[in-house]
Amino acid sequence: MFVLLYVFFFVVSLFFLRLIIQKITAHPMTVEIRSIGEGATFVQVGAQVSSRLWGGGDPLWRCIQRDKWKGLLVEPNPSAMKRLRRKYRKRSDIFFEECAVVKNKEGDTAPFYTTRFPLSWFDPCPSSSLSRAHFKKRTWYSDKMVTIEVKVKTLTELLNAYRDKFSHIDLLVLDIEGLESCIICSTDWNELNEIKPKYILYEYFHHSSAEQKEMLKTLLSCGYIYIARIIHKKGSFPIQVIV
Repeated sequence: MFVLLYVFFFVVSLFFLRLIIQKITAHPMTVEIRSIGEGATFVQVGAQVSSRLWGGGDPLWRCIQRDKWKGLLVEPNPSAMKRLRRKYRKRSDIFFEECAVVKNKEGDTAPFYTTRFPLSWFDPCPSSSLSRAHFKKRTWYSDKMVTIEVKVKTLTELLNAYRDKFSHIDLLVLDIEGLESCIICSTDWNELNEIKPKYILYEYFHHSSAEQKEMLKTLLSCGYIYIARIIHKKGSFPIQVIV
């Protein structure tokens, strides 16, 4: 009995020790994007639960908390959105949009593939996607997949809806599980005018070499300059900056 209790408290202690360490260490991308400066305005499409509980984490939460960034968190997963709202409940300059971003709207909702993991503290923000094939490819618990209907908006529609809230956008983050290519290549960036994001950070290691080249080509043609590829875990994140 005492041995079991000892093991239990030892495991719990390790859990909280890891949590503390991750709280005080910066996300690999945070170091890069904090150079944008204090008080920046952001839009994060595919917002994550704002902690680094299991090493993945959110590159923006430290900027939001310490550098007083303001902006919009976009997340179609209801459980993830609930945690985001709770995390930033005291921030009046953080806005929330519970929807997915799509290339073209064929209706107000679309099927969204996610999972109701039995231990939410183990994986508080499991991979989810509008793409069934991507979800099954990316998750080791795809047998627990559930399909829900979520609201959808195009990126242009989404950004235009917040023109009265933001005079400009310093950073746009796209982490939408395999759909970055179709969103980037289908958006008329120059049409956004004053709310055209200055910096764009997007996840692209899900995409083929041809899709990666097409994304970069599209952004370069709209006045962006390639800045860097930030290596993080299994993927890479290029940052683009407008001239």
